Amino acid sequence: VLATAHPVAIASALVFGAANGLMTLERAVVIADVFGTERYGAVSGRVATVANAARAAAPLAVGLLKTMAASYAIPFLGLAVLTAVAGAMAWAWARDGFAAQKTTV
Repeated sequence: VLATAHPVAIASALVFGAANGLMTLERAVVIADVFGTERYGAVSGRVATVANAARAAAPLAVGLLKTMAASYAIPFLGLAVLTAVAGAMAWAWARDGFAAQKTTV
């Protein structure tokens, strides 16, 4: 199968797999660092619950929006906006919130 696949598809799959693996490790380190090892299990469970719910709901939501709009333009624009908002929130938290939280813990 790999011999006949497009090189861009292979490269994309490799990058996606590497990024997913790195996020698994990074999530564990950040949770333990920010919330402490004593609360790691509870916080990690909450994070996983929200992430899995989003992974389960996203295809249904995109499919419904595509059906209503008769195009993928609206769902993808919505996902792009959500991604930008999440990135801005993460950047603001990393800039301000994380430093403040580290001094109080």
